[in-house]
Amino acid sequence: MTTDYAHSEFKLYKSLFDESRDLLAITDINTTIVSVNKRWVDLTGFSEEELSSLKLIDFVHPEDVNETSEKLESLKKGNQHSTPFQNRYLKKNGEYIWLEWHVVYDKEHEVLYTVARDVTKNVMLQEFEKYAKDIMIRYSSDKLHKVPFRDYLNSLLNEICELFKAEVCSLWIFTKGYTQLECKYRSLHKNDLTGLSITLEKFPSYFNATKINKIVTASLEFDDDVSNELAGYFKHYGLVCLLDTQVTLPSEQFGVICIEDSKHRNWTMEEQATAASFGAVVANAFAQYQLQSHQNLDS
Repeated sequence: MTTDYAHSEFKLYKSLFDESRDLLAITDINTTIVSVNKRWVDLTGFSEEELSSLKLIDFVHPEDVNETSEKLESLKKGNQHSTPFQNRYLKKNGEYIWLEWHVVYDKEHEVLYTVARDVTKNVMLQEFEKYAKDIMIRYSSDKLHKVPFRDYLNSLLNEICELFKAEVCSLWIFTKGYTQLECKYRSLHKNDLTGLSITLEKFPSYFNATKINKIVTASLEFDDDVSNELAGYFKHYGLVCLLDTQVTLPSEQFGVICIEDSKHRNWTMEEQATAASFGAVVANAFAQYQLQSHQNLDS
């Protein structure tokens, strides 16, 4: 009976160990892996055999190794019972993910019990929001006095493009009574877009969407009127999706900021909200520029 109970207890432990959504591992004092759960294999792409042949520290991003080692040394010296920290961890495909660690040192058996959680999305979102805020501050209306307006806009669009890690970011202006959109400003990529125009006659669903909705998304993966209408445009310029936001001046809708990419992606709610905020930044820039132009004419 005792043996059966012990066997049953082990099976329960093994099941809980493997089914945990966290990454669980047991290592020796040098972080050589003794045991990992299934989540490690699923998330990193390494097999259990590949992981067990190395140390946890071997997979840590080179820039994070020193800080990680210091945390573990402090733990082993008894300065802390458990130590939380974050680092970047290598996957088999060469990408890095962000892990949040909690480690306990068992001094009696000289082993480390580690629990890690994938926090990549949270870290990337924080970095995205920080960068977006920085751009908005730096491209406040004060910058309009320092550089030519075209240089200001092209530079801003390039920063937006870098922020979204997109192929191109451009500003299209409505002309001819909302029947035509012309690409007036662009980021550093896709020079051939400048001067391009599209018309209400050829893209009625898209024009209607840009006037009604603050945000418009389209993709070759979507089966909707706007996406299907833009399919030929996408393929011609080597693009597959877009995220567009209105630029609206106090008196009228003025244009559209178009963020486009050559790889399939689903724009997050945070990305959509940030794009809309940049629409307001550009609208304010145009309002300030017009005001300055009138003042210069009057002086």
